[in-house]
Amino acid sequence: MQSDSESEEHSPIPLRSVTFVDKRVMGGRNIDLQFCSSEFTFVSWLEDLNLIPLVQISDPFYVKLVKEFYSNLRMASNQNEEFALTSTVKGQRIFLDARILASILHIPHTGIYVFEHKKWPEVEGFHPNHILSILYPNDPSVHPNMALTTTRLSVDHRLLHHLIVHQILPTGRGYAKLSRMQVFLMWCILSRIEYCFPLLMLKNMVRAFHQKKSVLPFGSILTKVFLHFHIRLDGEVATKLKKEDIYNKSTLNRMGWKKQQGIWTYCPRADQAPRIAREEQEDNPPWEKDAPAQTAPAPTQTAPSSSTSDFDRMMEVMQSQFASMQASFDGQLKEIKLHLGRLSRDHQVLHRAFHQKKSVLPFGSILTKVFLHFHIRLDGEVATKLKKEDTYNKSTLNRMGWKKQQGIWTYCPRADQAPRIAREEQEDNPPWEQDAPAQTAPAPTQTAPSSSTSDFDRMMEVMQSQFASMQA
Repeated sequence: MQSDSESEEHSPIPLRSVTFVDKRVMGGRNIDLQFCSSEFTFVSWLEDLNLIPLVQISDPFYVKLVKEFYSNLRMASNQNEEFALTSTVKGQRIFLDARILASILHIPHTGIYVFEHKKWPEVEGFHPNHILSILYPNDPSVHPNMALTTTRLSVDHRLLHHLIVHQILPTGRGYAKLSRMQVFLMWCILSRIEYCFPLLMLKNMVRAFHQKKSVLPFGSILTKVFLHFHIRLDGEVATKLKKEDIYNKSTLNRMGWKKQQGIWTYCPRADQAPRIAREEQEDNPPWEKDAPAQTAPAPTQTAPSSSTSDFDRMMEVMQSQFASMQASFDGQLKEIKLHLGRLSRDHQVLHRAFHQKKSVLPFGSILTKVFLHFHIRLDGEVATKLKKEDTYNKSTLNRMGWKKQQGIWTYCPRADQAPRIAREEQEDNPPWEQDAPAQTAPAPTQTAPSSSTSDFDRMMEVMQSQFASMQA
């Protein structure tokens, strides 16, 4: 499936003199795979689509050769043929189509292809409202007809967007805005929909050729292309990717993300806020301060004031803190429900034990804590201490017939222990409680409940009411 709203891309690129001297070359970005795999979910999304090689490219790029590649770029296919490009670098011809580029980058070339500049792509199963509800789960006011920003995205969605605008669909602009095509690509990745990314990258090369103010993308990727076509790189000036071009813990901290209580939260320092706001809004990507200044005239609309940016940043920090508090509260609520479930099961055990004639009455020491909780006075009552055999330790295990032999606990009771152990395992009373008083005959079933029975029922009613109030 292929669709493209740019009709001019199907016509041959004319041979004309295009000045690429002032255009900036984008090298690309990559991820620290070990760190990101252990911290973030977006890595698994890329793994499912076999796109990890695309975000692991760290080759240096050659500005002069990249500009030569774009200046000699031409169409090599007609309208009804498979899309292909050709160029010449250092006298060596380069031919690229989706299959060749995919084989160079070790990524798939199958899947759907659609590209739209301004409107939402129309693909079966794609609903803008649905993906927006995933990207902005805490903001129901977001709708498909409004301008979208990245400042409220989660850390996984934020990093995925960064990789899209550097490695898949580079624009050279900042990160504050989220285009509809970028949202669609995020939907494809989140939904594990196969998309022909190599074809998108080829057509993005054509757009970079046509647009006067565009950057020249795929610097490090083109290095792999040059090597594939045996273009000699010795003697050429190489530009290495900066350490900030690798997404790792220090990069995340510089972007304003901190890990607090196991959750990555957006909370930049006060001195970081103006820089981050400026980097997200400017044309140059962050951390490329040594790039040549843009010669394009300033836009007619004035940029927001520093106080406005600081206020917006403060609101974003507050929103992220609220989200972190909500996540912490949700975790505590789950823990409370878990404890309530355990208490409810204990209550059921007590109820069954009370009604079974031959059962023991469990939870003696636990009920002592219950009595203390309800301020039941225990002074003057006869207390029964736990025996030393009630604590599982080495002597207890030996008494049960277990011995540690060559580092392994083995069941090997002595001959004189066997009758006692067999008797203890078969009797109704638990082991080592041989001095417990004999059970008296059960009372007739028709007699009125004893005082102790009534007290037990009242205690159970109080516990049930406490459970109900805690649940509420």
